[in-house]
Amino acid sequence: KKPATQRLEITDSALLSRESDKRKIEEDIQADFSAALDGIKALPLKARFGVYVAFKYYYTLYKKIKKTEHHSIMKMRIRIPDYKKLLILANASIRSQFNMF
Repeated sequence: KKPATQRLEITDSALLSRESDKRKIEEDIQADFSAALDGIKALPLKARFGVYVAFKYYYTLYKKIKKTEHHSIMKMRIRIPDYKKLLILANASIRSQFNMF
């Protein structure tokens, strides 16, 4: 005899709670990114470029995650396409050369 399977029922309030939790986490992450940008500006010029490239990459990834529905985040791979990575690198290089952080 097969064991009875239980059906997980998700109420509207549970869905709202998860979306609310996601928004709270996003707000916290956004605050971290804002503080990080101020920190990057304070770095020595030689260190700034590499840190800024990493910052822009992860910020782009964060924006993509932010657009993703909360119920899809753990079910799909979220990545930045290679051409966008190159654009991030090129943009950071130009900003670095003209000290425009």
